[in-house]
Amino acid sequence: MSTEKSSRDDVAAETARLGAMLAGKGLTPDQVATLMRDEVQPVLTDAVRRVETGATSSAMVRARIEAMSITSAHSMRFHIRRASLDDCVSILEACEADVVDFETRDLLSGALPFPIFLALDTRGTVVGALEGDFFCKSGDGWAWVFNIGVAEYARRHGVGTALLRAFSEAALRAGRTHVALRIQDGDGMEVRRVFFRRCGLSSPDDDDTLAIGVLADLE
Repeated sequence: MSTEKSSRDDVAAETARLGAMLAGKGLTPDQVATLMRDEVQPVLTDAVRRVETGATSSAMVRARIEAMSITSAHSMRFHIRRASLDDCVSILEACEADVVDFETRDLLSGALPFPIFLALDTRGTVVGALEGDFFCKSGDGWAWVFNIGVAEYARRHGVGTALLRAFSEAALRAGRTHVALRIQDGDGMEVRRVFFRRCGLSSPDDDDTLAIGVLADLE
């Protein structure tokens, strides 16, 4: 098999593999086709040209890495919005899929006793959610996050950060100044603690299960 045919077969195989990965991450077929045409295929095609001209034998390897970087950056597109009563079924489905671990009694009756923020992919599937309260009657200026969760395949794409930011902005508008939450114990507790620390929350010296922060300072 010639180097030219081998390289072009590499492009076809890599294009198909990366396209399938994107399709499984929430992008629509049109979005996948556009991304592959405009960003991924030019990188791979240029690598073929360099291999054919003998420029470098490692061109395809570097092109694969660059193409993977491009697709990774686009592999999770989502938007955040406040949940409404019409979202109860979708939130229950997210609970059943272990995306979040909300108390379902109120959801089953079609009620949302506390504000919930949703992260939705391009298909409208809930890939993350946050429940909290910034209407506390105590008047002490605190907002509380009760629960936050992100689907495993959607993690490390900024979903959790975006949810926390949306909640913080709403809490600020409601007159809150600080936020607090309990870090869920068990497996992954340290990962969760690091995440909240990166978002601007910290734990007091006497309680490492509590994370607190100033709303205006959250990133």
